[in-house]
Amino acid sequence: MLETFNTTLDVQMHGMPYGAITTKAVENRIERENISMEEFTSEYNVASTSNAKLLLIFMVFFMVPAYAILCHRKGIYFADHFVMSLELSIYNIFVNTIFFGLLLFPVVFLFRLSGTDITPYLNDRLITIVVLISLIYFLYSSMRNMYGWNAAGALVRSFLIIAWLVVSLIAYRLTLFWASFYMV
Repeated sequence: MLETFNTTLDVQMHGMPYGAITTKAVENRIERENISMEEFTSEYNVASTSNAKLLLIFMVFFMVPAYAILCHRKGIYFADHFVMSLELSIYNIFVNTIFFGLLLFPVVFLFRLSGTDITPYLNDRLITIVVLISLIYFLYSSMRNMYGWNAAGALVRSFLIIAWLVVSLIAYRLTLFWASFYMV
């Protein structure tokens, strides 16, 4: 989750479910253009960092079907699902990326002043758990307020949308790979 929006070439090739496809594409490209893996990796990572911010809007489009399928109700239109998907993306960027990062900085600083280093405890697993709790809170609240689901229906749909979010993140990262791959 620490690399939510940007994904290095190493992660694209070895840490994603489609890694075999990306590895083959990169190896073919390196062989065809007669460049080193280090050179390609360096150029790719720069392109990926740049493209990651530009392609964030794709997450909105990837999430709309989840809302349309799971939250279908009379009087709720496709545009409403689009707006909820946009709100989810904005919430995730603002709260889980910016605010959470700004909140961690003074906490780590205060612990260091007291002589305690907590950075070893701030790992992917802990941050992922905090982000998931935050997202479930947002989704549960939006299901109750926007769609009018009861508590059980809102909770079930929140977890299902989290599952869809994981799939959407994989699709986003694959899109990011190809966009960056062809820009290098």
